[in-house]
Amino acid sequence: MTQHKEEPKKKSKVIPVVLGFILLAGLVFGIKEYIYFSKHEDTDDAQIDADISPVVARVGGYVDSILFEENTHVKKGQLLV
Repeated sequence: MTQHKEEPKKKSKVIPVVLGFILLAGLVFGIKEYIYFSKHEDTDDAQIDADISPVVARVGGYVDSILFEENTHVKKGQLLV
């Protein structure tokens, strides 16, 4: 009887390379997201404290023209509409 010596199977290098690539991609993505969210605030129910002045009409009627632009400062007594 002759004995056949089996050669040891070579381990595939593809699986560790693919797993390493996936791990590296996940690490890069995680670092990128961490940097982004450390600089940007994200809220679903944001509230701010501000002084609010309601503008109400003393008489009923229609507005013909608006005499100011949005987000501009107005002075006391300035005609708005």
